[in-house]
Amino acid sequence: MADITFEQITRMRDNLDGLGYSMGPRGLFGIGNEQNTFDPVALGGGAIDSSISMRRIKVLDAYTKASIYQFQRDQGLAATGQIGADLIAKVELSVRNVQNNLKIVLAKTDSDLLSGYFGLKTFQYVKEYQKLRGFPVTGIAIPAVQKALSDEARKLVGGAPAPGGSQPPMPTDPQGRLAKLSDLKGLYDRGSISKDGLIEEFRRLVP
Repeated sequence: MADITFEQITRMRDNLDGLGYSMGPRGLFGIGNEQNTFDPVALGGGAIDSSISMRRIKVLDAYTKASIYQFQRDQGLAATGQIGADLIAKVELSVRNVQNNLKIVLAKTDSDLLSGYFGLKTFQYVKEYQKLRGFPVTGIAIPAVQKALSDEARKLVGGAPAPGGSQPPMPTDPQGRLAKLSDLKGLYDRGSISKDGLIEEFRRLVP
């Protein structure tokens, strides 16, 4: 925690909140946060000033720790509730996966969409997708939304695995593997798959 900056904590809160890991009854995007509605007990039993905005809290409050803990459990990581560089990278990869799938499904061309940060643009695009597919329009990419996005993106790119979704078996013969590598490069060149997604698939194809 010593090497984690205030800005990284803030970014982590935004990302976890956007992925459906609740930051308490107010939520980072919720009206409660705008009105500075806090639970003093959850914010350290009075150790944290409940009159300030969530985004200005420079320590890990109970809401943030609980969200980190649940994310770690869902990802099969050691559930500690603590933040670190590896966790930050894992959360940002999850956000980029959502962003990449949004880019494919909604045919977006934003060059900065695959930022790994669940900001206002991603929030609005998730709402757009939810409205199109009949989900409750919240802007929050809960697991059901993430899975639907991933499955739809995978179909749109011709069966190539979209990050976060079910993946077809990789070809074992050299020619099939070469063809798959060529397909992946084409997807990357067209912006249909992120750099992280490309690297992940290369590792699976080339042991």
